[in-house]
Amino acid sequence: MYRLTAEEKKESKLTIRKLWRSNMMVGWTTLAVGAVLLFIISVEVATASARVCYLSTEPNPADGGRTRFVLSTGDPCTCTEVRLGGHVTHPIPRSNPPVYLDNLSAVSVDGVRSSQGCAMREPTAVPAIATSGPDQTQAGTPSDPESTPVFSTSAPQPPRADCQEFLDAGQTTSGVYTIQHAGQKMQVYCQMRSGKGYIVFQRRLDGSESFDRNWQEYTEGFGNLTGEFWLGNQNLRALTEPPSETWELLITLTSFSNEEEHVHYGDFSISGDRYALDVDDYDSSGQAGDSLTDSHQRFFTTRDQDNDDSGGLNCAETFKGGWWYKKCKALGSNLNGLYYSSPSVGEYFGIQWVSWKGETYSLKSCEMKMRRNPTLSGHVGG
Repeated sequence: MYRLTAEEKKESKLTIRKLWRSNMMVGWTTLAVGAVLLFIISVEVATASARVCYLSTEPNPADGGRTRFVLSTGDPCTCTEVRLGGHVTHPIPRSNPPVYLDNLSAVSVDGVRSSQGCAMREPTAVPAIATSGPDQTQAGTPSDPESTPVFSTSAPQPPRADCQEFLDAGQTTSGVYTIQHAGQKMQVYCQMRSGKGYIVFQRRLDGSESFDRNWQEYTEGFGNLTGEFWLGNQNLRALTEPPSETWELLITLTSFSNEEEHVHYGDFSISGDRYALDVDDYDSSGQAGDSLTDSHQRFFTTRDQDNDDSGGLNCAETFKGGWWYKKCKALGSNLNGLYYSSPSVGEYFGIQWVSWKGETYSLKSCEMKMRRNPTLSGHVGG
């Protein structure tokens, strides 16, 4: 049998090493090319599934020049992100008709989907816990960390005039209760915390409820007491107008960086057929500042009933929400404006508390609540 010489063995080993290195280079090159192709495909798939939609605003000549939102051409149900465009003072001639949105509840993907009847994304369900206390309505909201979701299994309770009376009677769970104030029954959301029972009459959380409503809707109230809602101007007047009682107002404001501030007024009431706001005794210890006193003794304005001081300009129509406006170009506050999914907005648009964040910042959430001022009120019960 033939045996390799030492020189031949050495040459054979060198050849094998060269072949191994060559194959390794081919393998690594193949892997690298495959990784690059996979990355490109992933980017292309992600790009294809994502669509940024831009919303601009322009007047609608068919509706007396009322401002409306305009969405770029394409299927609004495919939007995965919504961003604000600019404002156009005159309608633009377009070869491809855009999508006009006249009933937008919030500048967000869900707001666009809702306005166009698209399939909505499934919300996260909150489990219910059976206990005693509030009415047979789910209690607890994302804005109230001390609340527990409940359904009532208790016997009927005697009439209570407000949330403080329920709290004093041992009901410490926040939720929906039926009060009987001066002979009038109404369902209200009671927030129980720190020994105080507040009637919540306004809440903004996520833009799920449109606040661009007419006079009648603001009069009667709208929304869901455990979500976004307005209790109703006629209810606010019925509670606060009687001169024998004084109510205090507490406003909770939350920024998009989750800063939270509280604004307190010792005297609050709504009166008259045009629901005039009376607010006084501001507590200057808070950090958010006083942005509501500017609306003191102002009448309520909606898109179909203009009571502001801006001449032919209707502030509620411009800012998409009813409020105690004074002048459209010099707002102190507007907690009922259009909901935006990001804080940066045009001047005075969105949910505004100017003394805290300025006129180009829209808040993430807010809540307005009231209780009888025990040091200044007489008692008018059921």
